[in-house]
Amino acid sequence: MTKEESKILLDRIIEGMKAGVAKVYEDARKNGTELVISTKPGEVQKIKVS
Repeated sequence: MTKEESKILLDRIIEGMKAGVAKVYEDARKNGTELVISTKPGEVQKIKVS
């Protein structure tokens, strides 16, 4: 795999992850639920979405 091909693949992975996070955030906003994110191993942060 060339450097250019790996950059294209990485860009696609990043775009997919962004779309996934946006979908979860939007669902939480619609349902009025909290998001729980792990910031470090054993440490979580709750985010209230409004």
